[in-house]
Amino acid sequence: MFADLKKARELGWMLFRRDVKARYTQKLLGCTWIVIEPLLIVGGFFMLQNGGVIKSGDAEQSKIFLLSTLAYFMWLLVQNLTMNSARMVGNNAGLMSKINFPRIAIISSPVMTSCIDFLIRVGMFLIFCLIFQIPFNPLNLLGLTLLIPGILLGIGVGMFFSIVGSVVRDLHNVLTHSFFFLLLITPILYAAPKEGIIGTLCNYNPMYYLILVPRDFIFDGTISYPIPYLISALFAFIAFLAGWRFFNLSLIKIIEKI
Repeated sequence: MFADLKKARELGWMLFRRDVKARYTQKLLGCTWIVIEPLLIVGGFFMLQNGGVIKSGDAEQSKIFLLSTLAYFMWLLVQNLTMNSARMVGNNAGLMSKINFPRIAIISSPVMTSCIDFLIRVGMFLIFCLIFQIPFNPLNLLGLTLLIPGILLGIGVGMFFSIVGSVVRDLHNVLTHSFFFLLLITPILYAAPKEGIIGTLCNYNPMYYLILVPRDFIFDGTISYPIPYLISALFAFIAFLAGWRFFNLSLIKIIEKI
């Protein structure tokens, strides 16, 4: 896989540039769309402050807001990796049917696009820390490496759905609604309940630990739930290998049908 990616790195870069241009061409605000979402989040926070819901200068409430914001940005990274990867076969069907190249190269664009979006959001998060005067250790950014299992999970699931979705066209809509439902039952934007259905589900939800652990490390420099995180990381790695294997074996047949 990595050997094929290395051979086709120039093609991967070309596909990335093509997708970026297609994404922002003929749009009124162009690439500024990528920072609008974080700005809307912080704008909502200021509205809550002015409305008295959040007390101005309350460091604890500001920290809770930033914890939720960072967790949401991490969630978006995994979600965008999955959704963008799930579309890669359909977006490149014509190219793959005409040109012979390592097919795995088409994963380069969705991965680079999603990661760049996330890094820009991380930059906005650091600005938020300065605005709200939240103490932050730059070395804690090493916690971003703890997101690698989540990244692998998103890519693996995306590769699987890129094959299935090229046959079942409405599967992408199912995937979108599934992510929304999963976000609601994954307590990363609110405190995890100790009882009830949600409390039980989060014990077996790998996304909970794959997001919670890197988020907490970036803030506090500590690794919470190390054993569940390692189990979730192992699950993510297996899902990645399974998705890649399924993608590699099924793509030739899919191209023939396309």
